[in-house]
Amino acid sequence: MLVDIAELIARLPFVMDEDETREANGALADLSFDAQALGSAAWTDEGNTPQSVKNLIVRAAARHMKNYEGYTVSRAGDETVQWQEQDVAGQATFTKDEKQMLKQMGGKTPFIGGVGVYAYGNRPVNPTGYAPVDYAPEYRRSDFPMWADAEGLW
Repeated sequence: MLVDIAELIARLPFVMDEDETREANGALADLSFDAQALGSAAWTDEGNTPQSVKNLIVRAAARHMKNYEGYTVSRAGDETVQWQEQDVAGQATFTKDEKQMLKQMGGKTPFIGGVGVYAYGNRPVNPTGYAPVDYAPEYRRSDFPMWADAEGLW
């Protein structure tokens, strides 16, 4: 496991009994395995796992332990509580955003982006095939051939 159960116990608003502790250990083991699969296989123990990854594991485990029986709606008198993630209720799993964060931390997100390109200068191309340059030390303007000869490209 990448996280010690003491970190989870510190986050929970209740004291766990023996069955809940067993459930919590299983959730931490499952979430640790999922974090390695999504992020990096190099995260093998608590010592070499980034703190941000541990925080995600504990956060997901605490969410699981608050509703490990998988309720989607709870009613008591005139009070109703409904959980958002009904499709994964009762499962120790990461949210979509947490999975994306783990992939980014593990370096598994591909980058495809665009690069802005613009033309240097705004003068029209010289039709003779010469580029205007300034030679030192004469400091006079002359043309430098863009091609090897006047016939065309190199």
